[in-house]
Amino acid sequence: MANQGATGRVIGSELGFAESSIRATFDLAPCQLAWHEREICQLTGPLLARPAGANVLLLANVFPRHRLPGWLVQPEGKFQAMPTPIYNSRHIQPAFHLRYTWTGWPTDGTLFPTQPDEPFFQELDKAWATDCLKRISTRWSADEIQLAFSTTPSVSPTLFVARAKGRLQHALRLAGAHVRFSRKVSFRSIGDNHTADVEGYIAQQVDKEQFVDPRFAAMLKRFTVIDESVTLDQPSESNSGRYWYNLHVVLVVADRARVRNEADFEKLDRALVGTAAKHGYQLAVRAWMPEHVHMALRGNITESPEEIALAIMNNTAYAMGQNAIWQRGFYAGTFSEYDVRALRGRV
Repeated sequence: MANQGATGRVIGSELGFAESSIRATFDLAPCQLAWHEREICQLTGPLLARPAGANVLLLANVFPRHRLPGWLVQPEGKFQAMPTPIYNSRHIQPAFHLRYTWTGWPTDGTLFPTQPDEPFFQELDKAWATDCLKRISTRWSADEIQLAFSTTPSVSPTLFVARAKGRLQHALRLAGAHVRFSRKVSFRSIGDNHTADVEGYIAQQVDKEQFVDPRFAAMLKRFTVIDESVTLDQPSESNSGRYWYNLHVVLVVADRARVRNEADFEKLDRALVGTAAKHGYQLAVRAWMPEHVHMALRGNITESPEEIALAIMNNTAYAMGQNAIWQRGFYAGTFSEYDVRALRGRV
């Protein structure tokens, strides 16, 4: 959906619309418009009762450019509500293999206490389970604690870090150990495969299929894109620490139908790139195939794998005419420079 820009126009008297036409009923949710109506009422006094959204349309007569949301203003000068997403968390069945590590340190000049006994962790594991976190390994020393968990697609890195550290610190306090953690943390995706293995597997998708038509294979190779500027072995820095949030995401075309048209691949890839730019994902490698797409990416740490997959699914579906082109599910897996074998013996 285009945002308001230099060519965007709003409906109002400047376009010759009579107030009666502005009062027409629009299928816009009142909750989406309440803030804008309330704000303008503070400037102009009460507005007459009108159908949902009509007061906001009337703003064009008063303040033609008064902070109207981008989703209301179209380049053609028409108002249009955001389309209802086709895919949402209630109606999808993802497959996933998600494991993360959290590493924390004590504040300068302090040390962690001796590692607590197993009953301490048994109670703590029950609390973490309510956050969809299952502890799979522990490494504890006086100057560093590292915990590894398996989790679900609904958990974002920021939520993961908050729950891993917060519940541990609370449990230690209840046990009489008043530990002061440094504000800096390390978060890392970890899986069965290394980064180079995942990137290589995706990059070879077209070759391993051995298509009969070499022209079709050559066309498909245009849509295997490797961005060497994205280095997944390096962390994303934030105020709270360092994050290696690497995901392998796979979407499958509904009913195993096949995309064959080059123009459709172009639409889908543009939508994927646009979604990544808007949400702050870094696409390291992506490969479009007739019935599925693979991507290795660095996610936005505020978004869960589920949110990332849904954003891509809905935006690419919109690019294809708001059609349900994907199966109602996705695969999300984690990987990094280290694999789960590095965690063995630490439970």
